[in-house]
Amino acid sequence: MKVKKWSFVFYLIFITNLLMAGPSIVGSMQGWDPADPTYELNENANGVWELTKTLSAGNYQYKVVEGDTWGAPNWPENITLDLAEETDITWKVNLDDDFVFHSPNPPIVVGDFQDELGGNDWDVSATDTQLLDDGQNGDEIAGDDIYTFQTVIPAGDYQYKVALNNSWNQNTGGNIAFSSDGSSTTRFTYDMSNNTTLNIALSPPEVVSVMQYNINHLQVLFNTSMDTTSTTNPANYTIDNGAALISGEMISPTTVRFETSDLTSGTTYTIEASFDVKSSEGYGVSPFAGNNSGSFTAFEYAPITFVIVDTANARLNDCLLKGSWIKETGVYDPSWDNGATEQMYDDGTHGDVTPNDNRWSRLNYLVVDSTQTWEWGAEENGNWLISGDNPQFFVDDDSAQTLEYILPFVDQTTQDVTVTFQVDMNFQTINGDVTIAGDFNGWNGTANLMSDPDNDSIYTAEILYPAGSSYEQEYKFINSGSWENMLENRLFTIDDSDTTQVLDAVYFNNENPTELTSVTFLDSTQSSYTNFESGSAVAEDDSLFFEIRMTPFDEFANSGYWAKLHYDNGTDSWQEKYFSWNNNFQTDSYWRVVLENGNEIQNGQIVEFYIEASDYNGPLILDDNSGENYTVNVGDEILTAPENVQIEIIDGDAHISWNEVIGAEGYNVYRSTTPDGTFTGPLNGLNLITEEAYIDENIGSETKYFYYIKTVY
Repeated sequence: MKVKKWSFVFYLIFITNLLMAGPSIVGSMQGWDPADPTYELNENANGVWELTKTLSAGNYQYKVVEGDTWGAPNWPENITLDLAEETDITWKVNLDDDFVFHSPNPPIVVGDFQDELGGNDWDVSATDTQLLDDGQNGDEIAGDDIYTFQTVIPAGDYQYKVALNNSWNQNTGGNIAFSSDGSSTTRFTYDMSNNTTLNIALSPPEVVSVMQYNINHLQVLFNTSMDTTSTTNPANYTIDNGAALISGEMISPTTVRFETSDLTSGTTYTIEASFDVKSSEGYGVSPFAGNNSGSFTAFEYAPITFVIVDTANARLNDCLLKGSWIKETGVYDPSWDNGATEQMYDDGTHGDVTPNDNRWSRLNYLVVDSTQTWEWGAEENGNWLISGDNPQFFVDDDSAQTLEYILPFVDQTTQDVTVTFQVDMNFQTINGDVTIAGDFNGWNGTANLMSDPDNDSIYTAEILYPAGSSYEQEYKFINSGSWENMLENRLFTIDDSDTTQVLDAVYFNNENPTELTSVTFLDSTQSSYTNFESGSAVAEDDSLFFEIRMTPFDEFANSGYWAKLHYDNGTDSWQEKYFSWNNNFQTDSYWRVVLENGNEIQNGQIVEFYIEASDYNGPLILDDNSGENYTVNVGDEILTAPENVQIEIIDGDAHISWNEVIGAEGYNVYRSTTPDGTFTGPLNGLNLITEEAYIDENIGSETKYFYYIKTVY
């Protein structure tokens, strides 16, 4: 037997990964070695290849090699790099289009407009037309490798292109034609990632107006949001007629306010913004467009010194001025600048002559306006210091005035007192804050909030009256911005025998709720609304109309009056229905309710009822017809109650009898232990009594019982 043998050959295959070198900067700074890994470029998120190195001072040349041997593509012609000192150098490379530049020499815009900007046309060595990628001066995003330059170019037709490394050794494309209107900003952009060059015209920011703000400030308004640094720099403006700009601040994105000097009233001044005043997008005001300036005529101001004389009391620790002018501008304002205040001084400054002499002063410059009657006053810690009418004055010319108000001697509290105010808002609609105002806060209706922590609708506020306050004080309450208007100012006297004082709760506007004293049912003889009298009948299919009068009339409709009808419609269970107040009869305070036939009542029923009412705090008041319920027969006949009711006790049982009622289907018997109490039953259950007699068995001894017989038709 032959054995077949098999032979096996094993092949070992080794696969070697060949790492190809990436593109590199190759030059004299690294020995022109294309295989030097330390000079390999890295691709960034924008698709641009880059490398940063620190080079010492010297003269260098370089180019780009797209591999690690000189056999790989390499370009352009050698580029020269001269460094006067050690410098961090960043190369930027576009591999697709074969462009490279280094950071000391970013791309520049060159063209036949450069001489219009003070340079030489087509000058690749210019530095004032560099395109930058720093997120400023129109460059939208720093580091996106889109480089930007923008300026205003005089009107005309031009050509331009982008040069790299301040030389012509790389051609980024042909000349690009554009036009300028002489006022719009021209923005040039160069996208290194795809060698794209663009230009667009941007409307320059404009000076809308210039106005005097106060005696030593003016404001410039622009038509768009402005760059803060350039817009607030006085060096970027000129002003004529000997005036000067000292410092500026942005009041809003479109408004800058300058402190000024040497303004003369009646003189017209022109302020002009230079191209260095730029918008928030980085393009400047155009000096060629005629909209970079504005004029104003300086106001005439009068120096007015206000003085509160406190020599009689010497009690003021602070003093605030108020008046009918805008505090920042000095212009007349009948609203008193919405209650704004200005500090007064007793320290020898701001118009005060002698420190600590209890004469509180403030010097203001007000705009001359002879058409107005001006007013002023002062407060301390919210306490209004002026008695009676506010002092008046006139500003007819620029003459200096000193106005004094002498505080009279007043008896003063001897210690701090915290006063608790309370106002009952149970009968008010509250759509905002409840506040208090008075002498203590200069009658500021929003400064002092009241609160209701226990949710009982009684709002409270604690006000500190410092030692030295007047004993007699005035105040009012405010509901959702509406002041109490049905009474004069509220008065109280501070009690400084203790450090705290609690005033009684009062109703807002003194609208005290009316206390209900009685409720009266009006029958058809007293009311055109009610359609029956007690014990009478109404026509078949008629509803029952009820009307009552509650006394006294609730003048403010704030007493929480309510009334309800208790009625038995023959179903042996008492039901309730509330009366409604009818506005048509407001002056008589009539209230009404209806029992609808076919719903709450039916033909053939005897309806018994009584009325219950109350006000916001009780007690319950009944109109029960002097101890008996009202009745009405729904149908054509007047229902008859059983008569000649007799009761006899036999062997512990109550034998009850009565006369027959003609037409009755039967009777129900009810029992109570009190004549006007709750009757239980019917004792006969669901089965009507068809005879005129009933036995109540096993009643308790020593107990008085009352029985009620009801006819059922």
